[in-house]
Amino acid sequence: MQKYSEFSPTCFDSAGAFLDDRQDWLVCPVSRTRDTGPFEESNFETALKILGGESEEVEVHRFGHWGPGWFEIIIVAPGSDAAKKAEDIERSLENYPVLDDEDFSSREWDDFLESWGNWAARGFRKFLVSTFALGECAEEALDDMDDDKLREFYMEHASEPYYLESSGVSMKFRERDFSRDSVAGLLRDSRSPVRDATETLLAEVAAIKGGG
Repeated sequence: MQKYSEFSPTCFDSAGAFLDDRQDWLVCPVSRTRDTGPFEESNFETALKILGGESEEVEVHRFGHWGPGWFEIIIVAPGSDAAKKAEDIERSLENYPVLDDEDFSSREWDDFLESWGNWAARGFRKFLVSTFALGECAEEALDDMDDDKLREFYMEHASEPYYLESSGVSMKFRERDFSRDSVAGLLRDSRSPVRDATETLLAEVAAIKGGG
């Protein structure tokens, strides 16, 4: 493993900065920043758990940075039991990039749900309205629809529901994954008692199906 005296977050930063009394400590091969996603978060937290948390042998340090705002690293005392565990972590990551698949998958899913609630559900509604030229009544039906119901429809039909970027989960809505019939079925199932009585929505659903 790399000594802290040799460590720098980028080639534009000075090695061994700020921790004069930890120059011979070893840097665990995981880190995270303000912008990292579930992959880095999972490996960082899992590594810290393997090391037994912060102690006299294990320290977590956060530094401000001109790029990501801040970054965190884990350093371990040389010759300690923690150093041996950190070496095991390093060897494990050389063979496979994830320290704990279950933890990573859970964080990835949670990030997807957060993204869905923050922006993706709204974006998917706009995508359906634009792609299938939905009218005002159908657009209102989508706006009134529960986000979870819309997500279930999306997950059922999307060939690649989400993918991972360095900053977290992202999504692309693809027209080929959705048919006019499937969108018509979604709208039909979403009708409220009041909307059931409106011929406008029924006409829009029929028009969508007729266009397929």
